Amino acid sequence: MREDDKNTDMKEDTKQLTFGEISSEVRQIIERNKIPDHMVELSYERNEFFLRIYPTEIDEKAIHEVLSIAKKHLENWRIHTFDKNYISIQALNSSIFQTENILDNIKIRVSALSGEKIIEITKKGYVRPEELNLVISCIKRFCANKTHSPIEQLAALGCPVYYPEKEEMTLQNYAGYDSVKKQILETVIMPVQHPDVYDAIVKSTRKNFENNRPKAVLFSGPPGVGKTTMARILSKETGYYLVYVPLENIMSAYYGESSKRLALIFDIAAVAQNEKIILFLDEIDSLAPSRNEKLFEATRRMLSVLLRKIDGIESKKNYITIGATNRKEDIDEALMSRFDTVIEFGLPEKSDIEKILELFARQLSAGNRSALAEKLTGFSPRTIKDICNRAERIQARINISTHGMELPDVAVYHEAASTYAK
Repeated sequence: MREDDKNTDMKEDTKQLTFGEISSEVRQIIERNKIPDHMVELSYERNEFFLRIYPTEIDEKAIHEVLSIAKKHLENWRIHTFDKNYISIQALNSSIFQTENILDNIKIRVSALSGEKIIEITKKGYVRPEELNLVISCIKRFCANKTHSPIEQLAALGCPVYYPEKEEMTLQNYAGYDSVKKQILETVIMPVQHPDVYDAIVKSTRKNFENNRPKAVLFSGPPGVGKTTMARILSKETGYYLVYVPLENIMSAYYGESSKRLALIFDIAAVAQNEKIILFLDEIDSLAPSRNEKLFEATRRMLSVLLRKIDGIESKKNYITIGATNRKEDIDEALMSRFDTVIEFGLPEKSDIEKILELFARQLSAGNRSALAEKLTGFSPRTIKDICNRAERIQARINISTHGMELPDVAVYHEAASTYAK
């Protein structure tokens, strides 16, 4: 080999790509392969290159394929952590005996733990051409030609999906809470079912047209009053998919990941074309506590995402956000202002309890149900149902011992209730 050829090779080996060059190349791959934008995130923060891929699925085969890609594009590397659903790869220096600045080299993390599905590639400083080839190989392998619907993608992120056609309970089956049901009907169900009527009124009453259909609703009340049940009823009544966003599937131990995961859920809902979606965020006070409290940076990021996504410049028309909380007073004021309506689910009154007992203790006379309702005042609907379940089990035990076929009378319900504290 000639000396000038050697010098050319050395230049190629040490060539580094700017973030602009990398970004341009990745954008071309995304457009050429028609990859949804939310599946790939590219950034350069604090002198560190970040690429995050959000596949709809990661399994053992995918983890082994990442190993194969690393083997093809990296000369020296080691597996830092290897598990059934997790792998971390660290590139070594060109001389494996040198450890200086080794942590600045490219790293690959693949995780399918706790609802997380991510392939993350990071490196301190600039990226070399062979490392860009690794990035492109991962994008092509895990993003291209994906045909999963937004609903399937949300489910893959660990968000349980409730299908409206599979729900059985309707607003008519929800016992008691007449004022709550009236608010739900006027605030969410009828605007969704009859949008033209609502739009016509707004066009005639306002100088400038503004959509007054719901974007975000907050359910507030103690545990067990039926907030989640009402969200499922809304799915049935409106025909929207209900996507339950559990707190544990959002929170991540990795810096910045929780807010990005939350933003990704909203972004996927926003790009849905054929599916209308209700995003149900339970325990929203834990995601966005009041800024009067001392907040960690990660919590501030979560709050920032919620403020943007729920009803800000990034809000969309094809999904509704429903938040649920047991502690409304702990929610940040700016976030509270984003909700169109706050619906209070208090503990049931005596008349509500009588209607609940019509569902779960229909063999009792109206007078006995009224007397029992007096005893059960102060309990949540969930606890009242538990008491009825316990009464049935008590009666079953009695019937087994006496070879009888009796149904529980009001005294059995009183006995069952005596074991529960208000």
